[in-house]
This record gives sequence, structure tokens and C-alpha cells, in this order.
Amino acid sequence: MTVVCVLRLGGDFRVEHVAALYARVAIHWPDRPLRFVVLTDCPPGEILEHCGPEVETRPLKGGWSRWWAKLELFAPEQDDLEDLLYFDLDTLIVGDLSDIADAVTWASGGTVTGIPANTNPAEIINMSLGGGGSCASTYQDAINGAISRGTTVVVAAGNEADNASKYQPASCEGVVTVGATRITGGITYYSNYGARVDLSGPGGGGSVDGNPGGYIWQTGSNAATTPESGTPGYMGMGGTSMASPHVAAVAALVQSALIAKGKDPLTPAAMRTLLKETARPFPVAIPAATPIGTGILDAKAARDFRQDTVVDQRRAQVSELALRVLVIAVEIFGRNHFQNRVA
Repeated sequence: MTVVCVLRLGGDFRVEHVAALYARVAIHWPDRPLRFVVLTDCPPGEILEHCGPEVETRPLKGGWSRWWAKLELFAPEQDDLEDLLYFDLDTLIVGDLSDIADAVTWASGGTVTGIPANTNPAEIINMSLGGGGSCASTYQDAINGAISRGTTVVVAAGNEADNASKYQPASCEGVVTVGATRITGGITYYSNYGARVDLSGPGGGGSVDGNPGGYIWQTGSNAATTPESGTPGYMGMGGTSMASPHVAAVAALVQSALIAKGKDPLTPAAMRTLLKETARPFPVAIPAATPIGTGILDAKAARDFRQDTVVDQRRAQVSELALRVLVIAVEIFGRNHFQNRVA
């Protein structure tokens, strides 16, 4: 496997971030043949000093700035990087899928051996993370358990500009999968897509839309390891990992509004339906080959939703069904009566 990262000097990241990422990768893949490559404009000697000889360097030749420098991964001269796994420098590697699955289980109020019970289970879980492959049973079992306990699970669709069905947890059953839109309301160049995507949220179009409009602005830190190792600040970022928290936050807003009115919170299935049905239409056409859900998250429309509306709709559906049954019964009675009279 070839693990690749990109360091463009002058941005939020430094050589120390490369060293920290390499250390985490080495810890979690100790028995696997590994090649670690950094594309950078940093002098090779500085990389060698901080990271050691195991980390290869390749020069950044294009003029892409900051986050967009990673596009050089697709340059023809990088074709020899086979079995490639790309990591952003702020990637946190915490372990295998079972660790993440345990976190989902515990957060939703389930039992994890050796861990004290969660006395305040989450009603909404956001998962701004992902990996290749269709949904593993480890993931799906944890998500099924969370849903059974009433927890809505919102996940990022992924940033590979590929079908979300090829990635997890975006491809898992029962989750709310979120794509990313740019400031125009169109699909971002990186967002995963497909039937698995339920709706979209603001993800940031990067330098295509300029600064500041191309980024989702938020508090952050340039720390490489612990909060104390860096400086907090205000930064712009992009990705479906920015889009899914918008959706998770609105889901929490809806639940809070319902509880405040003395109503029961929505089930995960009902919440997923609500978010999809209240999404506003895309203001620009989304290519048919790359669908990203029913529309863009609409916080006000979701908040203004009333369970009474659902009840009224269900009553109307029942009334319509009863009317159809009555019409059919009348038709049958009339036909039989006519036949008897003729006989």
C-alpha cells in the first residue's frame, strides 16, 4: 500500500503534521508493507529531519494553492503510485472499524464491554469519516443497533467524486447520507453521488468559488497532536465532512422543537424522510449521472414541520382508501343487483 499526503507551505499545516500522520499510520499498520509519500514544496532535508528516511518526498510542480494542491495526485508523473491511499494532514487514525462501531454503539446508549454506560445517549450521531468498500457488517450491526435505540445516524457521502455505494459508512442501510454543494447550489467537484445520497448540504467548492465563498468557515486549530500543541483560529475547509454536520444539526433542531411542544421525537426513519422531503430544490441542474439527493438541506422547512401534518396526511390517506373500498362495494352490489333483475 502507498499512503500519500500533500503539504503546501504557507497554509495551516507544517512538517510536524506529516511526521504525526506517518507515526499514526505506522502504528495502525505495523505488519503491512507500507510506502509513505508526501507531495510537497518543503525542502527534502527538512522532511528527512522531522520524519526520517522512511518518508519519500516528491515536489509539487503545479500552482495549486492550499487544499487544492492535492490535485497533483492525478498528474501523469504520479501514475506509479499504485494501491494508493490518500490522507489529509488533519486525518485522525483511531483504529479499525470495531473501534468506530463501538463508539456508535456507546454514543447511542448501547453496551460496550469494559466501558461505563452512557447515561445521556445521543439522539443524533454525525459521522464525518469514511473508507473504501461497501458497508461492512461491523458497521451495519452498530448502525442497526443505534437506529433500534432511536438514534438517527448522519454520514458524509465521501470526497472521491465517485458512487457513494463504493464507500462506508455512506453505503450502510438506514443512515442519512449527505452530499456536498458549492456556493452556486450545484454539486462540488469532489462530492460522491448516487442513489445512496439522500440530500446535500453546504460543502464548499474550494478555489473554484474563491475565498471566502469557496469554503465553510469554522473554528479550528493547527495542532498536530494535542490541542496544546497548536494555536486555535478561524479557518475555511471543504468536503462532505462539512456538509453532514449541517444536516445533523438540523435533525437535532427538529427533535428539540418537537420535544419543546410536548411531542415525541421522530424515529430515525421518519427523520430521514423529513429531511429528504423538506430539502429545497437545487437552484442549478445536477447532472443525471451524478445525483446528490432530493435537494439542499432547508433548516427552516424542517424546523417548521409539524407531526400534526403527518397525522392529517395519514387520516386523508385512510379516508381516501375507505372511499375507494366503498365505491368498489357499491359497484359490486350494483352489478349483482342488475344481474339478478335480468335473471
